[in-house]
Amino acid sequence: MRTRPFILSLLVALPFLSLAAGCPFTRDHGGRPDAGIDGGGDGGGLGPEGIDYPGTCSDGIDNDGNGLTDCEDLVACSAAAACEATGVYTIYQIQNEADPLHPAPDSLVTIEDVIVTAVRSRTRNDGTRYWEAFVEEPDGGAWSAILVTFLDQEVQVGDRVSVTGTYAEFFGMSRIEAQSVTVAASGEALPMPEAVDPAEVATGAALAENYEAVLVEVGPAEIVETPVPGSDGVDRGDFRITGGLIVGHAFETDIAGLRAVGLRFQSIVGVLWYSFDEMRLEPRSNEDITLENGSHPGPIATTIYAIQDPSAPEHPQEGAAVALSGVVVTALSAPDAMGRIHLVVEEPAGGAYSGIYVYNRDGLDLSALTVGDLVDVSAEYTEFAFSGDTDTVSELVLRSLTKTGSGIPPAPQVLDVAAFADPAEAEKWEGVLIQVENVTVTEGPNQYDEFVVGGTLKVDDLLWPDAPLPQVGDTFLRLTGIGHYNFGYALLPRGPEDVEAGMVQPTPVVSVYDLQDPTRPDHPAPDTQVRLEGVVVSAIGEADAMGRAALAVQEEAGGTYSGIYVHNPTGIDLTAFSVGDRVNLEGRYTEFAFNGDTDTASEIVLSSIEQVAPGSAPSPAVVTTAELAAAGGEAWEGVLITVENVTVATDTNQFGVFEIDDGILVDDTLYRSMPAQTAGSTFTSLTGIVHWNFGRTLLPRGAADLVP
Repeated sequence: MRTRPFILSLLVALPFLSLAAGCPFTRDHGGRPDAGIDGGGDGGGLGPEGIDYPGTCSDGIDNDGNGLTDCEDLVACSAAAACEATGVYTIYQIQNEADPLHPAPDSLVTIEDVIVTAVRSRTRNDGTRYWEAFVEEPDGGAWSAILVTFLDQEVQVGDRVSVTGTYAEFFGMSRIEAQSVTVAASGEALPMPEAVDPAEVATGAALAENYEAVLVEVGPAEIVETPVPGSDGVDRGDFRITGGLIVGHAFETDIAGLRAVGLRFQSIVGVLWYSFDEMRLEPRSNEDITLENGSHPGPIATTIYAIQDPSAPEHPQEGAAVALSGVVVTALSAPDAMGRIHLVVEEPAGGAYSGIYVYNRDGLDLSALTVGDLVDVSAEYTEFAFSGDTDTVSELVLRSLTKTGSGIPPAPQVLDVAAFADPAEAEKWEGVLIQVENVTVTEGPNQYDEFVVGGTLKVDDLLWPDAPLPQVGDTFLRLTGIGHYNFGYALLPRGPEDVEAGMVQPTPVVSVYDLQDPTRPDHPAPDTQVRLEGVVVSAIGEADAMGRAALAVQEEAGGTYSGIYVHNPTGIDLTAFSVGDRVNLEGRYTEFAFNGDTDTASEIVLSSIEQVAPGSAPSPAVVTTAELAAAGGEAWEGVLITVENVTVATDTNQFGVFEIDDGILVDDTLYRSMPAQTAGSTFTSLTGIVHWNFGRTLLPRGAADLVP
């Protein structure tokens, strides 16, 4: 234990005291210290220097010259009436249970002239703002610091303060619940961080309790485990370093985005905080964290595309501090119960993965913002789950925002409601300004004022709490809003301008030729809902792990531009259909690109299908691999074809793909159980649907399509 400074001072100031004569600091019956000072033992007379010590315990003077004034001088004044009334203690006494003057929990205590070493403000659910400050005795050391919580008084690191409040043990952490906080001075020097071995202050270690709340320094060290969730299983950005000490994320630092086992530090400074059953070192800022190369962490300059797309190479870790530049405000919420305005921002170019919801946790003033403003945003990236939900929504927790100009939000992305039944597709539009057209209310409204359109898409009032509620059967020509997730994928209208009620218009009937040939006058724009009538089923694939089977259809007349691949994300049951059936179907025409691909495949995202009549399977067109590989090969996309007398150029890879002559790929998308092939083997013929997947591709439908 560290020797108390006031005892040393007293022994220096009073060299005539003899410890051999017995303990000089016993108390007499008058409740005054019998230190052999006044010679009478009742504390009411004068000491050798003519000073009545207890009688001067409230005069603001250091009467005995030991550097301690009034109730600070616990040797002379601890039993003085004035000190007993005010309960003045040092933090050493409050924190060290072995100290004879340690107060009982729930005692009213006062600490004086201590230094604020760390502080953060928080907001309760009822909107009340409160502060958590770590305060420390100027001389530092073991038992020298404590956490203080309080309302209605802002303090800064470096303030010298006096605190009166209730001493409590709260979930294993000592603290003072302040009734009053008085700032005596600002800009004071902080106690030097105590250099400690992380193994000695980790949870349950010998010195962990001694240094609770104290400003300490560890290092060199490295990350040995990440992430380290709390006892509730939630990852808050914590990690474990050499010696088993957890480094936490209670203050805003940017280290979470850099977490990796083996990351090394010169040093980490912070306060020791006991929370979620663990002792944690809590750095107060980036400057408290010095990496091995001498630098400090900082926010990652990135894009919304990188944040929202988990397959992006630069996708940040959850908890990372990120900086966005020149993004456009697409939505502003109504003030919540705490008066906070939240917002949505989007990359100006729009498209998939381009938008994200921004949670204004600390209630920054956003009242001057309008939709269309260009802003720079500093925030923390998080995956938020509503209580009881099994999935998350990507969000930014706002730190700061600067308006840099004015612009125009991207045009809403027009989507088919069926897209929201496919989680992989719906995820792309989370946070993006989108629009659905010609939809009917199929469910609701429920107790949360939510309703469903098209059987798949929930409409939520998160951004527009006063939205009028429709009834089942009501129709909308247009619904615009922000894509979101809340116990299911949702659309968040922003106001009345986002809603246009009216009779649902019929889906336009087109031909496959119209879809595949961009030169035709009726060629629709991508993401248009279309209807095909009387087309022939040319392929039905094997079901995937989720029981979904894809198909292909083509015009009965065949030829170039006559076929198209049909994606079935909702798993519509196709077991009653056969190759050769004439069908009518509806869906969203799209140009689909696999992640990282530079070209697209024309597809229909299926909404509904009905059999018109059974029929005979179409005959495949015979095409050479050279014709497929040439520029004109695009005209055969989606069509059932056969290539003859081909050689396998590569073994089947881990994706179920092998290559044949002229660089044509053969893929198992429809024939999932297709046997693996080895380079050099040959086929008399290969039949399948022409597609595109990082190159011109043939999709066999089954064993009969592979003829050795």
